[in-house]
Amino acid sequence: MQDFSPETLTGTQFTVEYDGPAVSDGLMDVTDLAPSIMALARLCHQVNTVINLDRAKVSVLVRAEPRRGSFGLDLQIVQTAIDAGQALVSNPEVAKAEHILKVVGVSGGAIFAAVKGPIEAVKTVLDMARALKGRKVRGSAAMADDRVEIELADGLKLIVTKEVWDSWLSPGVVDDVRRFLDPLRRPGFDEIRFRRRGQITERITRSDSDSVSEPDGDVLSRDDSTRLWEIRTITFDPTLQWKFFEGRGTRINAYMRDSRFVQRLIDRTETTIPGDLLKVLVRTATSLNKNRKVVVENEILEVLEVVKLRQALPLTGGPAVVRDGE
Repeated sequence: MQDFSPETLTGTQFTVEYDGPAVSDGLMDVTDLAPSIMALARLCHQVNTVINLDRAKVSVLVRAEPRRGSFGLDLQIVQTAIDAGQALVSNPEVAKAEHILKVVGVSGGAIFAAVKGPIEAVKTVLDMARALKGRKVRGSAAMADDRVEIELADGLKLIVTKEVWDSWLSPGVVDDVRRFLDPLRRPGFDEIRFRRRGQITERITRSDSDSVSEPDGDVLSRDDSTRLWEIRTITFDPTLQWKFFEGRGTRINAYMRDSRFVQRLIDRTETTIPGDLLKVLVRTATSLNKNRKVVVENEILEVLEVVKLRQALPLTGGPAVVRDGE
């Protein structure tokens, strides 16, 4: 493996095992293995990006070990500073590799009933999939201590850390969770296990794989493009969409997934109001829903530039939320 400088490196090892009749001889079809492991690596990368922003990056390295009755891989998550002169080990602003694995769910963290009422508390991204059980999210509200309350369409409420919620909303994370669990949807696979230091820290069973709902329809295309949109309405609820005008009055809705831009608005280091223009990197997904109607969904991956056309009023008492009809 590559030799990294200890001043700019944190890392930790874990094992992922696939178990069931399909792998009892220690062999696994690469068409099942590769998409699952690549999705896990992307999941670690996205969680690190959400938590550490541009302060550190991670890589997931692999070494295969034969195991009787299952197929296992020894993995190492390696974290390096983006700034070559930055020391990660002594930097309190950087969440270390160990913490990244905890947020993903590699180190365990089953759903716990630590709150009263019809509420479940969720600790990890993988637990988020279990908790949702394919249900739609109706809304969310920030709480104290960096927690978020999530309300589901059936009335159940979830309490989740902000790190887990922001990671779950990050582009591609839900798809990567689904792809990581895909082997469990195939005959001959019973469970996926994580181990740390020889001890099983998490088990994911076939029933858990059904918790991540499939897309509502067939995805026809996904395209990334740079657009210039005029803001109509703003929301700080990530389950709701920002509203824009494009060109001569064409109405566009989009989910804001640039958490750094949103944080700047919350911190008041940047301001924007309806009427301003946003130059944005947008991912547009076109799909056929269950009724075979075309559905278009936009996600803003990054705000590239804010073009101010009006004088912004000073914010008082917190970030302004502009809603329809106001």
